[in-house]
Amino acid sequence: MVFLDNDVVLSPDFSVNISKYLDHSSILQLVLMREDGRIDSAGGLIDKLGYPHEIGRDQRFTSQEVKEILYAKGAGMIVPRDVFLKLNGFDEDYFYGYADTDLSLRAWKTGYRVVSIPVTAIHYEHGSFSSDEVERKLRLAFLLESRRLYFVTKNFEWSFLLSVFPKMAFFFLGSMIKDIVIRKDFSLFVTRFKAGTWFLGKLTEISRKRLKYRGKYRLGEKELVKKGLIIDH
Repeated sequence: MVFLDNDVVLSPDFSVNISKYLDHSSILQLVLMREDGRIDSAGGLIDKLGYPHEIGRDQRFTSQEVKEILYAKGAGMIVPRDVFLKLNGFDEDYFYGYADTDLSLRAWKTGYRVVSIPVTAIHYEHGSFSSDEVERKLRLAFLLESRRLYFVTKNFEWSFLLSVFPKMAFFFLGSMIKDIVIRKDFSLFVTRFKAGTWFLGKLTEISRKRLKYRGKYRLGEKELVKKGLIIDH
């Protein structure tokens, strides 16, 4: 199953290029390129607070290696159909942002791999967003902050979540204070407040989903830290 954003263009020989990398135990990430010939993303890692760290961004494409990554981006990812079904597909509560990271993390924890392969596609990032810079900034801030909180609280095992929660709260509340005091951007403050409110409204659903996946995972966050797929903030 090939998942693409509507602002991604594939090469004519795409199917030939990916054929040698297909297997039944790995989610694959295409190397997403910008028009200027630099990498937009080759997948990524996350840190302990759930923030994404994209691999290869702004670099020239040179590697021909297959590399393990924490998450593949839904803008250009390939998922074996049986793996997708076993993972119950994407969590539709995300709408935008982190649904691909969520699927990838659950894949790792269930015993599958996520890797970046040296096959490229052109990505016109945020091609479907508003061209108004302020509107786009606020929309992205709301979606990505609210979904990050949802993602971490839903997926991290309790011991790991409790160890990082004080720092999560500190950074989130600290960002809101900086919006007013330093950035002097009240609209961004309101956006983060709305993101936090959205997250709090999902706590019952998060609890239900945590119970659903309890006992089904083989790996925890500590093992993913050892593999270098979850890094320090």
